[in-house]
Amino acid sequence: MPETPRSPRLQVVGVVQPPSPRRRAAGIGLKVLVFVILPLMVLTAALYVMQYWSRALPGTYVGNLSVAGLNQAELVSALEKESANTTVTINFPDGPQTLDLGTLGLSIDAQASAKAVFADHRTVSNFLNPGSEGHRFLPILIDEAPIREKAAHTLTGMHGGKEPQNAQVYYEASIQEFQVAPDIAGLGVTPSALFDAAKDAALQLSSTTVDLAFVELAPAITSADLGKVSQRANAMLHTDLAVQVGRHSKTPSTDQRASWITFEPANADTVSCNGTPGATAVCPQGAQTTAVPTPKVDTSAVQDWLTEIGKPLETPPIPGIRIKNVLGNVTWEGKDPVEGAQLAEVKALAENIGNAIDTGQTIEAELSTEPVSSLWEESTFEPDPATLVYKASGSKKWIDVNLTTNQTTAYEGATPVIGPIPSVHGRPWRPTPVGNFSVRSKISSQTMRGLEDDGETEYVTPGVPWILYFYGDYALHGAYWRSNFTYPVYLGSHGCVNLPVKDSKTLYDWASIGTPVIVHR
Repeated sequence: MPETPRSPRLQVVGVVQPPSPRRRAAGIGLKVLVFVILPLMVLTAALYVMQYWSRALPGTYVGNLSVAGLNQAELVSALEKESANTTVTINFPDGPQTLDLGTLGLSIDAQASAKAVFADHRTVSNFLNPGSEGHRFLPILIDEAPIREKAAHTLTGMHGGKEPQNAQVYYEASIQEFQVAPDIAGLGVTPSALFDAAKDAALQLSSTTVDLAFVELAPAITSADLGKVSQRANAMLHTDLAVQVGRHSKTPSTDQRASWITFEPANADTVSCNGTPGATAVCPQGAQTTAVPTPKVDTSAVQDWLTEIGKPLETPPIPGIRIKNVLGNVTWEGKDPVEGAQLAEVKALAENIGNAIDTGQTIEAELSTEPVSSLWEESTFEPDPATLVYKASGSKKWIDVNLTTNQTTAYEGATPVIGPIPSVHGRPWRPTPVGNFSVRSKISSQTMRGLEDDGETEYVTPGVPWILYFYGDYALHGAYWRSNFTYPVYLGSHGCVNLPVKDSKTLYDWASIGTPVIVHR
């Protein structure tokens, strides 16, 4: 069968609808957001970060001082300047006075305050969102209490106030007893009131005016605080004490002891617990504690007393006297050095006495001494050979007796080997003969006889030692009866040359029969 022809079909592949006006607007808005607004926001944020990363954020205040946009160095400078310009005008009873913060013992720590500002805005939330009220900081303060205490004293005096007077312990010599001078309350301004007046101005960095009334100022130390202190000091006056000084016992007087006792400034460990002296650690809880002075012995004053009473025990060293020749050999020793004596361990003894008085113990002590060594006083005798009265050859021995200088010297050639020895020659009316002589005999000891100046009275001197006869009955010899070998006329000899015994022995041992003896003026 023939197929029935089919009617043709219409096939719809796709239909493009024109966009509605709303969708068209949304598309444009998205493009603006992506390509315009977001880049602007990013740019703005970047610019914000770049501008404020190292600066104080908008709306930042320290006290009442706006510091927005300042870098850290500028912020420090601004705080220092504002702190210096901030004042407090105080209305005192007698009138106002304007003071800066430093005078009142407060200052701004500009460096620490600036660091606190910048540490805060480093957090992301604070950095990106300063908030409606911004960022407010209080400056970091430096409290200088000693300056404020000094200011309180100064201002009290300047404005008609009166400083309180502490009770004091004093020694009354008329009754030989320590007494207490009572405390007296004062009237003025307190350091705490000055702190309160300055604190608000410092925290706000704004000058202010305050009214400040004088108040009663209580003494730091009251009469009640010192009652036990004076009792203790009086007990210290009567501690048994004796010091042996040689054969004598010395005891200080009451007035002397009183001069030793001092009252040390109070410290953290010296307090009064409700008026009773004690230590902070043992005060009952809730007890009112007040710093009080402590009676102590000044051991340096005790040492001065010991030194004074010990003076009879001390002797100065006496130097020896000797002469050397140019070769360095000792040619004469006038006297040996004599040791001295000085007080020993006086400081330690003073400290022991001080401790005994402090603790109420009896003490018996003795001053002792220690030796003080002595030295030689030396001189060099170097005569000019050209001036010698005898020209000896080589090392020939000879004796020079100088009646002008009152000295006797032994030579070997031109070199002195003994002396110069101080010597005493004859009186003017019984002179020692002058001339060139020699030793003609040596006698170790002899009794010498002769007539006194009246020509009738005989003198007899037994045991004259170490005799060197050089001319008739004239000799060099020891004179044990003399202690002084200077030559005043009335002490001259009968004509012989008198020498110290020790030196006459040295000369006697050195000289030989025939040794020249040159006597001259």
